[in-house]
Amino acid sequence: MAEPLLQIDPHIKALACDACWASIFSYQGFQKALASEHDHASGGYSYETTQQAINASATQGCQWCKLFASKDPEKTGPVSLNVTFSTEKGGYTPAGIKKLEVKNKGSYRLYTDAEDNASGVIRARDRILQINTPASYVLALKCLNNRLQNHDECPPPPTSRLPDRVIDCSNLDRPKLVLTDGMAAGEKYATLSYVWGKTQNLVTTTKNVDAFVEEGIPFLQFPRTIRDAMAATSSLGIRYLWVDALCILQDSAEDKGKQLANMKNIYTDSYVTLIAACSDGVDEGFLHDRPARIPAARVPFVCADGKVGSVCLASTSMVGYDVQQMYHDEMEPTNYRGWCLQERVLSERSFVFASDTLKYQCQRETVNIGDAFCEPSTGPRLPRAFASNVDLKSPSKEERMWARRYWLYTIWEYSRRLLTRPDEDKLSALAGIAEQYAKISKSRYCAGLWEATMLEDLLWKRNGMGERQVRGSSEKYRAPSWSWAAIDAHTDAPNFESKLEEGKYDVGKCEVVECQVSFVYPDAPFAAVSAARLKLKGFVHDVRVELGQKGNMIFLISTVTLDVADAEPTKKEIGSVSLDCVEESLDDMKTVVVPILWDHRAYSWVEALVFTQAENRADGVFRRVGHLYAKGDMNWVDRGEESVITIV
Repeated sequence: MAEPLLQIDPHIKALACDACWASIFSYQGFQKALASEHDHASGGYSYETTQQAINASATQGCQWCKLFASKDPEKTGPVSLNVTFSTEKGGYTPAGIKKLEVKNKGSYRLYTDAEDNASGVIRARDRILQINTPASYVLALKCLNNRLQNHDECPPPPTSRLPDRVIDCSNLDRPKLVLTDGMAAGEKYATLSYVWGKTQNLVTTTKNVDAFVEEGIPFLQFPRTIRDAMAATSSLGIRYLWVDALCILQDSAEDKGKQLANMKNIYTDSYVTLIAACSDGVDEGFLHDRPARIPAARVPFVCADGKVGSVCLASTSMVGYDVQQMYHDEMEPTNYRGWCLQERVLSERSFVFASDTLKYQCQRETVNIGDAFCEPSTGPRLPRAFASNVDLKSPSKEERMWARRYWLYTIWEYSRRLLTRPDEDKLSALAGIAEQYAKISKSRYCAGLWEATMLEDLLWKRNGMGERQVRGSSEKYRAPSWSWAAIDAHTDAPNFESKLEEGKYDVGKCEVVECQVSFVYPDAPFAAVSAARLKLKGFVHDVRVELGQKGNMIFLISTVTLDVADAEPTKKEIGSVSLDCVEESLDDMKTVVVPILWDHRAYSWVEALVFTQAENRADGVFRRVGHLYAKGDMNWVDRGEESVITIV
């Protein structure tokens, strides 16, 4: 078969030097490189040049040579270049993104314009920058409808009733608050997920709700983020919008409790959630134009039919964080905020107004509108068993396993995030996910822990030495000391599947005698608590804690007598303790260690907690202060008599 005559536009011709057109961008050279995508044994296309030639061509404008030009103008010598192609995997969208790799030099993902000759081969496009336009909303709805039709994981929008209050966006000059009073099923509404920021001056209260309903609110009185949300809702053809600040009576504990109890349904039943991901506060907005992506280079692309187009190269290397070169969703303001986690994961469908462009997210994938090249989303998604269209009456063993793993991950992810009012919201901001998990676990929720896995759940650990390592304010009760919710710190919730695997160990356990929890809102058992206490029966060991220098750890010194024949108690170092809070002081406090789980046969491991006498409490009432890292001889674990300890 004869080699086709290349059809090269002058603008594309100028992208590369003559030497590159004679080598990598020749028809045979480029097709050999392309063939490596499906025939890895072919080895791609290799050619030889020199650093002097590369540097000279780069100064003359060759985009390909610029990629390999040396910063040192004196550098010389031969250069070998090997070029291969592959298909990108790992969540990049649209599916089938091509990746170009130059051995030992770098790799790049490819995208191009819809009108380019290469567009038939290269599916990914450049990002949409003007997102607040009719054309962009058409593309957004196209994404949504396409996934509804083609994704089994994506349930159809429900026909549930509207929440108790919604904003009517049909008249943007003066939107009104609507009391739905059980408005008939079939009405669509959107929900907003956003960062409040330091101030939120416009909120609904018992004093102004009637005026908001009867008279409405002038559009410009709304904070910019909420104005943008109402405008986007209207442009998407949706009439109603739910926003927490305006749809919950902010001065009514009764209404807060009622709405918190319904939070899961509010987000799972919405037609779509608008995530103001790029906005760091309610006054910032999110409909502004986005910055253009700056490619590493734009180079020729020689198609099999002889047509020549061009592609942009997006480097796979990250140096710092620049949204004009690479997008990372974990850097968005909403991904640092506690409330935004459940709002995102409970939503079946979301439009993410990100820093780079507008995205659509469902339970399977995240895509940029207009088929723009999209980096993978690192944000969590609910496991299949959590989905609203899955029958949870009898979850399988595997579904329960993955649900459990997801819950443990959720604690890790949620605890690293910030809350404006942690003493009020630490448990409430996770209540929707907890409620959904309860349908799978079939267990009672106890201030962030689960009755069925209480011993395992008690063994959470503070993660690292970050700045936020303090207990909740003493002025307002937040959670019992034995709950991870009691502290402001990134927290690990370990998975004990391997240790509890049947037959692997003879596991010793203490016993949960009683767990009592009182709720701030009686109708919201997954939200804030007003009091809690836990009684454990186990081996309670008196200990003394001494500060140690090694590794900034605190060493635990046992005063338990291991040999009853000894006349005097002997100290025995049994390990070190990681305190839950760096400001803990255990001076002159009665302190004990209670093993929670341990290897009863070989004493090869023990998971134990450290408790100290609770302030202003009767004798025998303790609070958790840390987690024991045991070492050495562990047969002290189940010595002595068992007793009951109360922890608050």
